[in-house]
Amino acid sequence: MTHSGADEPTLARKVDEHLLFLANYYGRVPGARLYDDPDLVRLLTPDFPGMAFNAIYHADFSPREAETRITTAINYYKSRVWLVDWGWWITPATRPTDLGQRLKARGFSRLAEFPAMILDLRDLEASAPDVPGLTIERVTDDATLVEWMQPSIIGNDLTDEWGELYLEHHRQAGYGDGSPMQHFLARVDDVPVGGVSLLVDLAAETAGIHSLVTDPDHRGQGIATALTLHALEEGAAQGCRYSVLWATHDSYSLYERLGFQEVSVLEFYVYRNRKG
Repeated sequence: MTHSGADEPTLARKVDEHLLFLANYYGRVPGARLYDDPDLVRLLTPDFPGMAFNAIYHADFSPREAETRITTAINYYKSRVWLVDWGWWITPATRPTDLGQRLKARGFSRLAEFPAMILDLRDLEASAPDVPGLTIERVTDDATLVEWMQPSIIGNDLTDEWGELYLEHHRQAGYGDGSPMQHFLARVDDVPVGGVSLLVDLAAETAGIHSLVTDPDHRGQGIATALTLHALEEGAAQGCRYSVLWATHDSYSLYERLGFQEVSVLEFYVYRNRKG
C-alpha cells in the first residue's frame, strides 16, 4: 500500500494509462498513424521500423471476436512491405485474458516481460549519491540531444543506423518546451555518461521514467540513481503525484531501493513479417 492508500488494481491502471499516453506521444511524429478507440489502440509509423513505433498498445476484444481481430491486425501490418516485425502489448487491461496464449498460437513470440512499478512521489525520501564531476541538464537543443543519444547507443549496443533512427524519432516527436517528453543528460567532467527521459502526463498527474541508461564504463558509480532522482524531482515539481515505469532485470533493484512497488506485469509480443 502506498501513501495514497490506493489498491494495486487502481495503481496498475495508472501504468496502463501511461502506456497509452506513450502511444499518443509516439503518434505525434509526422506520418504516424494512430488508431485510438476504446477496444483498440494501434500505431503505425512508416518512416521508423522499430517495434515500439509499430505496435498494438491496447486490445479489448470479446472471446468470440478475438481470432478475427488478430487476423485483421496481422494482415494490417503484413501489408506494409517495409516492416520486418511489429509488436503487441499485453497488460492487465487486455481482453480476452488469454490473448497472449492466442498470439503465441498465431505465430507471435513473447519478446519480453516487464515488472510494472509505481511510486507515490510524496513518499520519495532518497537522496542523490555524491558523484564527483557529475552534472545533469535538460536537453533543450539538437546538439545536446545528439550527446544524450551517445550513452544510449553504447549502452544498448545499437548500430549507427539504429542510433540515427532513434535520434531522428526523438527529434520529430519533440522534446522542447511544451512537449510532454523531457530528456536529461548526465555528464562527468563534461563527458556524456548517461541519460533518462521523463514523460509527463499532467492530466493524470503521472510522470513516467523511460530510457534510463549509463555508459558501461561509468556504471556502479551512482549515476543511474542520480539521473532517476533528478527526473522524479522534476516530475514532482511539475505537479505529478505518481511516477510509473516498466523495469528491466538490471534496473529493478535500483527502482525498488527508491521506493517503487511492483503492481503488475507487462508483456511484449513480436510478430515477424519476414526475416530482417
